[in-house]
Amino acid sequence: MNKGDILGLIRAWSLLMTLAVSLVGIGYAYYLGLYYGLRIIYSVMAVAGALLLHASVNVLNDYYDFIHGVDSPPNSPTAVYRRQPLVMGTVSPSFVKNLGGFSLIIAGGATIGIYLTVMEGYLILALGLLGVFLLYAYTGPPFTLKYRGGLASYRLH
Repeated sequence: MNKGDILGLIRAWSLLMTLAVSLVGIGYAYYLGLYYGLRIIYSVMAVAGALLLHASVNVLNDYYDFIHGVDSPPNSPTAVYRRQPLVMGTVSPSFVKNLGGFSLIIAGGATIGIYLTVMEGYLILALGLLGVFLLYAYTGPPFTLKYRGGLASYRLH
């Protein structure tokens, strides 16, 4: 395992989408006059949490695609355009599952969410819990929404 494997698992290139959407939201909040004082710090924290959770769903997606045989050697459809450490055998499935589900990725995103909930209110907690549920349900059992005709695709983009 090397740095390229980790970057491939989290799909670092795709995190730009989350960053862009977050910056649009921050810009809109500024436009509405809601951006002042500590909100700047909260915005940075929210973007960091969103990036961590996005990385987590990318890792879990690779794990469950591998487990369900969607990405398997030699017929991985995504291996054509991006690095697939699981398919290539450079990382173990248990490492990927731990990285995506139980590592600092989720812990960091959840810690930021809890802090923002304490500081700003329970709506953040409700939205965060819904987001984490959808993050897991996208490919995780028993929901596996991705494998049911794309039921979850619109929720994550």
